Amino acid sequence: MIALTAVIAIGGAISAVIFGLELYQMRVATELTRESLEISQRAIIQSREALIATQRPWLTLEASATGLAWQGGGTQLELTVTSKNTGLTPALYTRILAIMDLKIGGRKGSDICNSARTSDSKEFMTNVIFPGATLTQEKVAKVDPGELNALRLKDGSLRPTVTVCIDYRSALGEPNHHQTFMTFDLFRMHYAPDGHLRVDPKDGDLAASDIDLSHREGENFAD
Repeated sequence: MIALTAVIAIGGAISAVIFGLELYQMRVATELTRESLEISQRAIIQSREALIATQRPWLTLEASATGLAWQGGGTQLELTVTSKNTGLTPALYTRILAIMDLKIGGRKGSDICNSARTSDSKEFMTNVIFPGATLTQEKVAKVDPGELNALRLKDGSLRPTVTVCIDYRSALGEPNHHQTFMTFDLFRMHYAPDGHLRVDPKDGDLAASDIDLSHREGENFAD
């Protein structure tokens, strides 16, 4: 009887050890499964990101000034903006924005372009640029009389900054907008060794040949 009890006790102990080992193995298997799932999910995400990076649309940007006019106490700059899709899929909801800012160091242009990232207006639904295709638009960047008068320099001249950005969506279902963004300094051409001059209302309207639209280094990007 004592021997039977001992055997039962030993058997119970062995069963407990076996059960404990099984639980441990199940726990290990569960952890391995969780880690495998996480690794698989990361791999899927990385593969998708790599696919999007190689297949998504990319829009270039070229801008040229066609004239500057002083009207009603304000001013407006006329621009021709051309964008080409160098990517492999269509760019959707494409819109071109042109902003003139007279405030030195101002962020008017970048603020307006950033706000475009959060909206998809129906009026831009048909603005699709297919791979290899281009879109050219005539744009006008305006400054009202109040802003113009408030931000003239002491000599009466102006130092305008022009921002041109192209906002678009990818056809690959990405949630975020993409943009190509460029900033220019606007000067009046001066055909003399000392180069360009500041824009001044007293000089009157300027033709395309009288305008110097210079890239601002370090303020251009595409994402």
